[in-house]
Amino acid sequence: MLWSAPCAPPVSVPAPLPPGEFLKSWHFELPDCLLLDTQMPGVSGTEVQKALNVAGARFPVIIVTGSDEPSFRAQSMRLGAAAYLCKPFDDVALLQALTSAVAPSAA
Repeated sequence: MLWSAPCAPPVSVPAPLPPGEFLKSWHFELPDCLLLDTQMPGVSGTEVQKALNVAGARFPVIIVTGSDEPSFRAQSMRLGAAAYLCKPFDDVALLQALTSAVAPSAA
């Protein structure tokens, strides 16, 4: 799943968009933070992350995944991920990642 959500309280989480639709529309309403699943139908999270980098996106991306492969974690971080969370993760871990990602010093 792909979620784009303003991360300042109160948290507002719009409905997930298909990756292709998000890549075409993100610049119309810049997200404060993007939760990006690595396993999506039709496109990988890495492909979305690369496309956002090429397009000049400058908002934080938090990767969520069901498999913690060291090479994939390293690649995601090299591509600029603000955090890398392995499923299942708890609410505290997600909130910490979001808070850190959108903190003024993270920009």
